[in-house]
Amino acid sequence: MRGAMSMTALRHVVPLIVLVGCAQPTTPGPIEQSGVEVFEVPGAAPPDIDLLIVLDDTAEMAPYQARVDAMLRAIDRWPQDLTRKPDLHIAIATADPADAGMVHMSSYVHGAFLVDEIRPDWSRETNYDNTLDEALSHLGDVGTGGSTSAPLVTLRAAIEQTPGFLREKAYLAIVIVSAHDDASSVDPQALAQWLMMLKPERFAVLVGTVLPASAPRIRSFLSYLTSHRTSASIDDPTYAQALSFLDPVDDIDVGTQCLPQPADVDPGPAIQFDCNVEIVQTDGVVREVPACPVDELSHCWSYEPDPLNCVTGPAGRITIGNYGWPLPSLIRGQCVVAK
Repeated sequence: MRGAMSMTALRHVVPLIVLVGCAQPTTPGPIEQSGVEVFEVPGAAPPDIDLLIVLDDTAEMAPYQARVDAMLRAIDRWPQDLTRKPDLHIAIATADPADAGMVHMSSYVHGAFLVDEIRPDWSRETNYDNTLDEALSHLGDVGTGGSTSAPLVTLRAAIEQTPGFLREKAYLAIVIVSAHDDASSVDPQALAQWLMMLKPERFAVLVGTVLPASAPRIRSFLSYLTSHRTSASIDDPTYAQALSFLDPVDDIDVGTQCLPQPADVDPGPAIQFDCNVEIVQTDGVVREVPACPVDELSHCWSYEPDPLNCVTGPAGRITIGNYGWPLPSLIRGQCVVAK
């Protein structure tokens, strides 16, 4: 599935894949027109994200505390300049095996993990005091008195023993911050396979890391994941890059209506499909979506072959990429189609 993977730190847009067409693979030259196909598919609410942050709390982390705090506070500014935040569960655990994966608690957060969820009327239901950045800062204040860093063993323990944190239809996002490599005996491949079994959907597990130059066990674990991964160095002046995996949250399927290949309105070698596409936003505003220029996927629609999603024949799709909030409540349009 094709998605627009912006790596701009902490700017979030959700690529929307609108599957509305099954078609013959594109071929140059004119296509004989046969009629108009109309499509209308529902939009999508902001995604659910369960974010687990595992922090090294050994003495070697002391020089990096301000950078970790800035990274945590930055989550409150994601997505930037947009009105709809995702539906969030956020838990923080230390990488110290002595803590056995128990999540870190704070008087600012009333529960084992932070909740910032969307009500049906688009208001927020939260379980923390003050602002989100203050709550995350206090929740992430784990100190530097830990004995060793073993994020791989504590990662699984934190997920397994925090009831209610992991939701069936949510993305699982994991951030590991450590000044050391993993000191446990956990099999990195087995842990990666366990995570992918929890979330078998493509790119449903998202991982960001802040690591030293040498961390072979953690990097081995990452190599076995088929999810989207981003990383920063423990010595970087900012850890924003480690959170940039939140930017795309990959593709959201919002429909599977199939129709014949749109006709080509351009007599030249470049194919320009004869379609009109518009969205109805959650705030009621209707916007026409322009066709994408070549090699462009942002705030526009395009067509590409997709033989996997229309099983009755060769496949195609119309995509709307990089559309920020408020998200569409409806995507509709029409295409002149070929025989």
